[in-house]
Amino acid sequence: MKIKNFFLLFICFFLNDCNPTNFENPCSPSSETFKKNFSLKIIAGDKTAYCGINTNTNSRTATGSTSNGTDVSPTVPVKQAKFLLVLNNTANTITIYSINPTTGVLTQIGSPFASGTLVSPRFISMHPSGLYVYVANGTGASVAGFAINSTTGALTSIGAAFTAPTNTYALVLNSAGTFLYAASYTGREVYLYSINQTNGVLTYIQSFNTTPVSGHTGALFIDSTGNFMYTGNTFSPGLIDAFAINQTTGYLTLLGAPGPYSFGNNAIAVTVDPFSKFVYGGYYSSTHISAFTMNTTTGALTQIAGSPFAKGGTANATTFLTVEATGKFLYVANSGSANISGFVINSSTGFLTEIAGSPFTGSASPSVIYTDPTSSFLYCANTAGSGTVSGFTINQTTGALTQISGSPWLTNGSNPFGLAFVSY
Repeated sequence: MKIKNFFLLFICFFLNDCNPTNFENPCSPSSETFKKNFSLKIIAGDKTAYCGINTNTNSRTATGSTSNGTDVSPTVPVKQAKFLLVLNNTANTITIYSINPTTGVLTQIGSPFASGTLVSPRFISMHPSGLYVYVANGTGASVAGFAINSTTGALTSIGAAFTAPTNTYALVLNSAGTFLYAASYTGREVYLYSINQTNGVLTYIQSFNTTPVSGHTGALFIDSTGNFMYTGNTFSPGLIDAFAINQTTGYLTLLGAPGPYSFGNNAIAVTVDPFSKFVYGGYYSSTHISAFTMNTTTGALTQIAGSPFAKGGTANATTFLTVEATGKFLYVANSGSANISGFVINSSTGFLTEIAGSPFTGSASPSVIYTDPTSSFLYCANTAGSGTVSGFTINQTTGALTQISGSPWLTNGSNPFGLAFVSY
């Protein structure tokens, strides 16, 4: 009997299998489950993504979730979204939620955060470190900055708001978190700031003009290579501007004058897929989505065969586009019809095929939508009604959206517009 017990202890010691089970996030690069499964896929030559990781390049696919167009470099490891921040435009507050990583359920943390530096906030953008957040003040001609407590989600003002262009609308940071760009909705210009990595303070460097025609600048998006920025423009017909980015200085160079025309009016929304292959434009005055292939050397766009693609059902008044982290699905916020359209992206051609069941209900005049870094959930800020945010689970195979139990959640603010994930 003693010999038998000794033998069992011997096996436990060498196989290290007698320790208590540790429950961990299987998509965390530091978890043993992730390391084992990812290694097996590489050994087997399986090139499909695992938890958003491309086994061919051993790198993270990029996502626009980051923060109102903020690009996330393919070399950034998978992160777990811990908090969701939602701007209340007319209340001048930010509602903070914790995110259940399993169910996607949101739980509000305290009362909405208020600050004198918030003036009609529109878009919000996260620093890649998860330490700082920046907010575009729509009528304040400024950008507000805040530090984030990674444990509680609490916000602390960095200081006075930073001067920005008139009617500051959209924001985007480069993947290194060294530069921030702020666009004017009415002034057709983009401000460039450097970011102090120690305290998050912004220093204005220079402004750059978008195409000098009538119309307003919409969303900003930097591709995953960090070499190009694309902006929406409300000019008629719709226009997408392209800029080359000097990654050392942050300077922008407008590519062509004007950029490639699209196929609808009010091209306020624009996004790039995670692999910097395709660019998509959405229009507030059209029921279509334009699609382009992207030249990764020059940044030039070429129309994809079949573009523009129609949104089915009653979908209209696009306000925002987002591609989830694996690059398989494109989602469209339809403010005018209170729903969300979804498309499957052909990974070779960029061709769009509408997802069965699209458009999906469960929102109320959605403004900004994003998927979390693991492509498990989608959230949208609802500008209509009493002020809410809706959440959906994403079918990893089909891309279909299913509303999360308890959604929509009240923001206890008014006219929610922008939102952003805080991920670690």
